[in-house]
Amino acid sequence: MREVHWKLLQTITGVLIFFVVGIHLVQLHLGGGDPTNWTAVSARATNIGWVAFYIGILAFAFYHGIFGLRAIIAELSVPPRGLIALNWILSVTGIVIFAYAAYVALADVL
Repeated sequence: MREVHWKLLQTITGVLIFFVVGIHLVQLHLGGGDPTNWTAVSARATNIGWVAFYIGILAFAFYHGIFGLRAIIAELSVPPRGLIALNWILSVTGIVIFAYAAYVALADVL
């Protein structure tokens, strides 16, 4: 994919993060009750809808953050081979951390 497509995807994920975190805040913190109560936390951890919602936030945030970090480093005049290595390192690291975080989120549901 061209660089402009990756930048467009980062912009889209930024907008999505804004809305899904807003939904999260309205539902939990303005909806009444104590969202940090252990009973409420464990109920959300076993609800597949909330888990999918949290994994979505995680996916958007990981892509947005990792591509942003890549863009910052790429502006430092990295040679083409270094940029290829950077792409691989960030991609593999991001996928591994995302997979582990999604596994932790799904552990109570499965």
